[in-house]
Order: sequence, then structure tokens, then C-alpha cells
Amino acid sequence: MKNLDEIMEKKAYYIDRKKEIEEAIETGKNLLYSLRQVNRNLDSASSWGLWDVLGGGMLVTMAKHSKLEKAKSEIPRAQSLLAKFYRELEDVGGHVDIDIEIGSFLTFADYFFDGLFADLTVQSRINDAKRRVRSTIDKVNSIMRRLESDLEDTIRAIEDLEKERLRIIEQE
Repeated sequence: MKNLDEIMEKKAYYIDRKKEIEEAIETGKNLLYSLRQVNRNLDSASSWGLWDVLGGGMLVTMAKHSKLEKAKSEIPRAQSLLAKFYRELEDVGGHVDIDIEIGSFLTFADYFFDGLFADLTVQSRINDAKRRVRSTIDKVNSIMRRLESDLEDTIRAIEDLEKERLRIIEQE
């Protein structure tokens, strides 16, 4: 009978682990969606920024900054989801080192010193931000693949323990 108790204890552990992994995956999906929103807006800002560097004028500058503001407005949500993702990963025994931040002072410089140097500086910062966001997306995707694999292993362990439990019951 002790063997059956051990199996039930292990199964309970894996069921809890499955729940934690599923929560981490769900949070990761939401985080990826948010990061992709930031990335799309940065891509658009970068395109507008190229026109701005080529002398696009105030309307182009405004369009670029509109996209930058949309990207920046999504950052707090992404950071909040990232913090939640950290917590969920800790629950399943994982760790990740990711940070998201976009500078803000360049908007002022770009509007009031609308020259080639300011435009190039802003464009460089946009490209740096795009690289950081893409790197973060890549890291989260890698972690998500690990979580999916862990989930499959956990489900298999639950199924195997259930088969073992049924085998023991049939023998009694």
C-alpha cells in the first residue's frame, strides 16, 4: 500500500508542476504579444526615422514620434508581464535575465534640434531599442520552448504514474 501512496504523492507533485508550467506559458504568450506590439511600433518608427534623416520634415518627425510613443506606452505592460513571467518561472524552477527599457529624452532633442545629428541619434536609439526588444523576444521564445518541453515531460510523467497506480490496484 505504501507504493500506492508514493505514486499518488508523486502524481500530486506533477499535477501541481503542470499547473505552474501552464501558468508560465500563458504569461509568456501574453509577454510575447506585448513585446511584438512594441517591436511593430519600433519598426514603423524606424521607417519614419529613415525618412526623417533624409529631410522628411515636421510631419515625418511627428509620425515617427507617434510610433515611438505607442511603443513606449506598451513598455509598462511588457515590464509588468516580464515581472510576472519571472515569478512564474521561479515557481517552475527556472530563471531568466531580461530587461526592457527605451530612452525618452531624445524626443525632446529631435523636435527642438531637428537637424541631421539629432535625427541620426534618434534613429540609432530606435535601432538599439529594436535590437533589445528582438533579443528579449528571442530569449522568451527560447524559454517558452523549454517550458513546452517540460510540460510534455510532466504530462508523460502523470500518465505513467496513473498507469502504475492502475497496475497496482489491479494486482490487489
